[in-house]
Amino acid sequence: MLKPATRGSVWLLVLSVASAQQSLATHSSGAHRCRKLAKLGRFENTTIISSTYVVGNSTVQPWGTCSMGPVAVTAPLCRVRFSVKTSKASEANAEAWLPDEWYGRFLAIGNGGLGGCIDYTYLNYGSSFHFATFASNHGHDGDQGQSFYKQPEVLHDYTGRSVHAVSVVGKQIVKAYYSKPHMKSYFIGCSAGGRQGTYSALHWPEDFDGIIAAAPGTNFNIFLGSLGLLSVNTGAPEGNTSESFVPKTLWATVRAEIIKQCDGLDGVKDGVLDDPDACKVQFEALSCSNKAKADSDCLTEVQLEALLYPGYSLGSDATVIFDAMFAGDVVWLAKDWWKYVVYEDPDYDFTGFGLDDILAAEALDPSQISTFSGEFSEFAARGGKFLSYHGTHDNIIPPGSAQRAYDLAVDTMGSTFVEEFYRLFMVPGMDHCGTPWSEVPFMIGHYLPLPPTNASSHNILLALVDWVEGDNVPDTVIGTSSSGEERLLCKHPLRSVWTGSQYVCQA
Repeated sequence: MLKPATRGSVWLLVLSVASAQQSLATHSSGAHRCRKLAKLGRFENTTIISSTYVVGNSTVQPWGTCSMGPVAVTAPLCRVRFSVKTSKASEANAEAWLPDEWYGRFLAIGNGGLGGCIDYTYLNYGSSFHFATFASNHGHDGDQGQSFYKQPEVLHDYTGRSVHAVSVVGKQIVKAYYSKPHMKSYFIGCSAGGRQGTYSALHWPEDFDGIIAAAPGTNFNIFLGSLGLLSVNTGAPEGNTSESFVPKTLWATVRAEIIKQCDGLDGVKDGVLDDPDACKVQFEALSCSNKAKADSDCLTEVQLEALLYPGYSLGSDATVIFDAMFAGDVVWLAKDWWKYVVYEDPDYDFTGFGLDDILAAEALDPSQISTFSGEFSEFAARGGKFLSYHGTHDNIIPPGSAQRAYDLAVDTMGSTFVEEFYRLFMVPGMDHCGTPWSEVPFMIGHYLPLPPTNASSHNILLALVDWVEGDNVPDTVIGTSSSGEERLLCKHPLRSVWTGSQYVCQA
């Protein structure tokens, strides 16, 4: 026999039923509006391809030619697929994920590499935090440079125009769908996306109230040129027949020696180099001439000279990215850039690649893709906030890239002015964009599971929201490792230093 319900349990039951009914009503309303989206307004230079309601905790198939399986959808939402004409010769394919529970915020997403793949991880991340979230293929499908070959308008989209065009239309879609405009607009991107966010602040300063530009690929031509030189210096284009080629197994040996010599410089032996520039490793310890007999764990003099090439981050794990960067061919980013854009010569073979080739790219600088300017005054004057972060173990873009971008802004506008709108955080041990590759990844970005990163102290996107909307200046954030370990991170140029009992920020 069931016991009679108490007043409290009856009230809880009523609340539960009411909550379920409200949820069903919200879903029903969202599904109805989603189906009717194409009729809710006229969108500039835009074709709505489909609008489909998606229940929460499900999966959908991605759009485009980039290879991936079903992608996660955490929040119930309206998934909109649309295309935007950016010129007579170009268009961008895009998606909007419009969550049922919307907090009035717009979020645009950048991309990585050569940027033709819609970033579904960020789409899910943004919509999970109740942003109306937009991502595109930036004017072409696939992560390769052939799309740019004698196609300046397509290249212009990748450089940054697609972010602007999709954001303009996206805000119109948001207003039509929710029957009210957004309150604040944000951008988040890493690598090429970090460069695109920087480009937006410089060229379209009114598009976003807050921008996250992580591991930014700014100074673009010089950065790609440095990757090309790194490839040539370690055996490309001859491959593993080159005397300077370093096999994958030896890269593991090299990294172990770097950690051995420099791990304790920050006062803690944890496999992490907080400041790779402070590491003055003596590679002679790996020389075969210093061994009793040559073995598989030593390097020839030519190989040792290859290791002295500057720029690659000491502490980063080259074995993770070996096939793309050190297998004896020119890294794909540099190869495609010089073949299809700089020289427009698909047969260019990189023999003799050097400084003159990099200067040729810099002189061309199509659509000002270099994105290397410190003039953010218009963006800052309208109250825009700019957050950047970069891992000290980044194995693609050297950590110094973000530091040089910050220093350029200081040199251009002065430290007092920059302090009002710009923050940079160096993240010890984090690799490129905070992927799950690192052994000790202190992360503040989107690869961590959602809890406990719903606190602005631990989440860089929410820290930006607090800065833009609450004027809570983020001078520190907390990095979290995959094992749950936490680490204080300090605004550049301050560093997080272990005192023996805790981490503090010091110059």
